[in-house]
Amino acid sequence: MNFQTMSKQRKYILIAAAVGIVSVFLPWMTIGMMGMSDSTNGFRSYGIVVFIAFAGAVVISLMNDQTKTLDQTMWMIALTAGAAALIFTILFFTNLNGTFGMVSAGFGLWISLVASAGVLASAWLFKNPGDTLQSGLDSLKKSMPKGTNQPTTNTNRAAELEKLIDMRNQGKISEDEYQQLKSKLL
Repeated sequence: MNFQTMSKQRKYILIAAAVGIVSVFLPWMTIGMMGMSDSTNGFRSYGIVVFIAFAGAVVISLMNDQTKTLDQTMWMIALTAGAAALIFTILFFTNLNGTFGMVSAGFGLWISLVASAGVLASAWLFKNPGDTLQSGLDSLKKSMPKGTNQPTTNTNRAAELEKLIDMRNQGKISEDEYQQLKSKLL
């Protein structure tokens, strides 16, 4: 990794995601009751998902040729990681209101909000000029591994086997030819 030659997009995503990772270990909530206060970091519940999203953004920024902006597929994944970090940070924040007592958001939570917005902004502002959300989704779909559809394959094999049996019964192929074709099919 050469930070000097890294593209702006990757550099800013990396910085924002690294700040986000650090923010998870800072106080996310402060509980104060009767003159006493205690704080808890964000590495719990939704905060774990936020941590994973920031870690994913770091990995994406370090993958492949770092001198170039992210390709459409990686760009879409970076946007998704930033959005996930933002959404789950907001969910953590909204759950604070349901907690009894004097609970307030800690500075780590606020830093996480800014860092997740930073990942999103960096990915979006420094994207390739032709990249759109639709083209990113299309690229992401194309990069997904194609699953084999086992029931269709088995159905096709059964249909072929029925044809072979009919051909044998009608005398179009011999028993030996039937056995050879059957072994190839199965």
